[in-house]
Amino acid sequence: MRHHYIDRFSKNGSPVSKIKPEFKILLLLVILILILFNKLYLNLSLLFLLYPTLLLSYVPVIDFLTRLLVITPFIFLVILIQYINHDLSVINIFNLVLRSFTSAGYVIIFVLTTPFTGLMEFFRKVKIPSIFIHLFSFLYRYFFIIIEEYEKMERAYRMRKRRKIFSELKILFLITGFLLIRSYERAERVFKAMLMRGYKV
Repeated sequence: MRHHYIDRFSKNGSPVSKIKPEFKILLLLVILILILFNKLYLNLSLLFLLYPTLLLSYVPVIDFLTRLLVITPFIFLVILIQYINHDLSVINIFNLVLRSFTSAGYVIIFVLTTPFTGLMEFFRKVKIPSIFIHLFSFLYRYFFIIIEEYEKMERAYRMRKRRKIFSELKILFLITGFLLIRSYERAERVFKAMLMRGYKV
């Protein structure tokens, strides 16, 4: 199995990856606050700056667009809810789409180029409660186990059907259900093993 690390480009030697995590978080917060001002010219400027930032991060455009494509349905779902509740105009919808994709783009670059260990160390420095630090650490470490379980089930399905998994929505839902059950069972086993070894939050 190949592990697709979340921070896989954090050590690629790019100018963006060399920035310290604390400064990078500060820059990201400033950008997100500027986007919240909801000024069209400001959002367009930040969108145009996104491309040179991507080039300076050495993140392949395909990798970036793939991750952006994954969250696109959620962005449009939020926009649809906003449209239903507030009856937005065309300009407002365009601005909302612009803000959503611009902020998502910067967050994706931040996640891909920031080492997870450095991020956790920053959280400790700013006195984030340890329960949240432990939670983030576990999510990061066991995310790959979930991916591995999914790939095993997908491979088994393909060997039997010789078709892509997404060709049958019903099978996809069943696999998702089994994946949740197996993830929960493994999480219980891991947690009990940790308690036996004296783990405390």
